[in-house]
Amino acid sequence: MSLNEELNEVALTEQEAQRQFTHSIRVCTAAGCLSLQSDTVLKNIKEQVEAKGHEPTCQAKGVGCLGLCSAGPLIAVDAEGVEEELLYQRVLPDDAEELVESTGTNQPVERLLIDTSAPFFRRQHKIVLENFGFIDPERIEEYVAVEGYDALT
Repeated sequence: MSLNEELNEVALTEQEAQRQFTHSIRVCTAAGCLSLQSDTVLKNIKEQVEAKGHEPTCQAKGVGCLGLCSAGPLIAVDAEGVEEELLYQRVLPDDAEELVESTGTNQPVERLLIDTSAPFFRRQHKIVLENFGFIDPERIEEYVAVEGYDALT
């Protein structure tokens, strides 16, 4: 099997696995947010997703920087049928249950929301970092699934 075929197989497998999720909770695990306990936030969110039986359709994972380090820990939430992602700021470990519950109802936690229509976000056009905040840096399959190694083939 060639490298190209192997990468395609890994990408297709990962893309298929990702399609099962109707909700995605992405917790920033970059240095700034980690220093503010985002690892504990992620652990608590994963526990709540499991406790509420949302595992088959809700993915909770750590990702790279979400872009506004001064407001960390940051969490981005995507839900099927919701046009724009929700971005939450200054999330504490104790907020996990409320966040997971709100994800199930598509009702945002207003007190934690960031206005992503602000110029800071709207003026950005990511090129090199187009996938930051989406890929779990501990899962190479996610990088392969977004054509991360295509230049090698």
